[in-house]
Amino acid sequence: MVRSFCTTRVPGTWHWRRSRCGSPAPAANPYGVPVFLRGSFNDWGLRLRMDYDETSETLSASLALDPDDHHFKIASEDWATINCGGDEGRLTEVPIDDGTASGSFIVTCGGNPGNLLSDFPATDDYKFQLDTSDQANPELFVMPQLGDDFGVTTT
Repeated sequence: MVRSFCTTRVPGTWHWRRSRCGSPAPAANPYGVPVFLRGSFNDWGLRLRMDYDETSETLSASLALDPDDHHFKIASEDWATINCGGDEGRLTEVPIDDGTASGSFIVTCGGNPGNLLSDFPATDDYKFQLDTSDQANPELFVMPQLGDDFGVTTT
C-alpha cells in the first residue's frame, strides 16, 4: 500500500504526492481543465466540480434539489475551454433518467450552446453524469440518487 501524505515547503503552502492530503489525486479528464456543473441551483458558480472516472469515461456531480425547474450547463471556469448545453440560442429540456434509453441527451459542446433545463419532480439527491467516451457526441444523464449507490437501496 502506498501511503500519501502532505508536505509543506514554505509555511502556508502545501504540496502533495499522489493525493490531496490523503485523498486520491483527481483523474485528468479529456478536456484538460476542471469542469463544473453550473446552473440556477448554484448561481452559475464554480461550487460543483465534476469528478472524472477513467474507467467509465464519465464526469459526474451530485447535489440535493427541491422540486423546481432548473437551467444548467457543463462548463469550464472560463466558459470557453468547455461549454456544453443545448442547441445554440434555445433552451433545451433534458429528461430525468428513469432507467430507459430515453433518459439521456446528447449535449452540444463549443461555441455558445443554449441552456439545458430539467424539471426536478421531488426533493431528492440528483446525479448529473456526462459520458465522454464519444467526445463528438457527449451524452448527459440526469438521475435521482437512491440509497448508498445510484439505483440501489440498501437496508
